[in-house]
Amino acid sequence: MTTGLATATATATAAVAVANWATRFPGSPLAGRPWVEWLTKPAATLGLIVLAISMGSADPAQQRWFVAGLVLCLMGDVALMLPTEMFRTGLTSFLLGHVAFIVGFIERGAPAPSWSVVVGLVILAGCMLIGVRHLLPSVRTRAPELYGPVVAYIVVIASMTVASIWGQHWAAPLGAATFAVSDLTLADNKFVAARRWSPLAVMVTYHLALALLVLSIRP
Repeated sequence: MTTGLATATATATAAVAVANWATRFPGSPLAGRPWVEWLTKPAATLGLIVLAISMGSADPAQQRWFVAGLVLCLMGDVALMLPTEMFRTGLTSFLLGHVAFIVGFIERGAPAPSWSVVVGLVILAGCMLIGVRHLLPSVRTRAPELYGPVVAYIVVIASMTVASIWGQHWAAPLGAATFAVSDLTLADNKFVAARRWSPLAVMVTYHLALALLVLSIRP
């Protein structure tokens, strides 16, 4: 992909993501328009897939695994935004996506900058503390049938963040940790308490996480 085309793709993807955020921002002209959300949510992920496929990469094997992970995230996007939410299906899709990212990081197999590793692990530690102390008890009480899958998901995304230490690029640990923040916010909103700011925060951190992971493919 030429620099100009890559810039245009990234700009269009960012614009679509911002439009998606606006559907969740109270008072926005796009708020309360579900069709805009249904269109922009998968479109933003699709744009990042195109970037991941087309941009230069330091390791072709990592690039292939990351593209597979992004496709699984796209499937999860669709599952979670359907009128009849398919939460278990979405959870499974994202879990498998994280497994693909783990393999991609292992394929890269080179240390990320120390400062980004420290920041990523500190963020992960905070997410794990909140998850274990507040999220899991609520899941056990409110949705006991999902307790096992949620525990498995937490283990996998924590493993993905740890694996990002070998992603070489500074964006790898930051992207993985930001993904953990997004997922914790989503789960808190679903299982603990519905918070007015949560839907917007979930999507902003989710798109930022995916963008950082795509960026980390580069040399």
